[in-house]
Amino acid sequence: MAGDWTLERVIFAPARVAELLNSAEQQMTQHNRRVTELLAANNRYLQDGRYWRMLLELLTEGELSLCFEQGDQPSCSICCFGGWTSWHDQYFTGSTFDEALGIAIVAFNKWKQGNG
Repeated sequence: MAGDWTLERVIFAPARVAELLNSAEQQMTQHNRRVTELLAANNRYLQDGRYWRMLLELLTEGELSLCFEQGDQPSCSICCFGGWTSWHDQYFTGSTFDEALGIAIVAFNKWKQGNG
């Protein structure tokens, strides 16, 4: 066993170990980056599914239209028409689609709680 530890192995072994550790670190960094990308994509798909569920819920009680405005201050309006709006157009406006849809679904849920 003492013959296995030559001067060459003692000198070059730490360098080889360092190379292996650096290689493993690069692979883990690449792997972690990919996992982060996949999680972000998954979160986008989940959010899209939530949007569709909210839109479908609003559509079950009437009609729905979307209006997007571009300009100095972009905005989005969701116009709802149905029994829950007393059959009148009701607009829910926000600076983004997320905000407008959130405002509309909050109003719808309040109506649903009082009439459900």
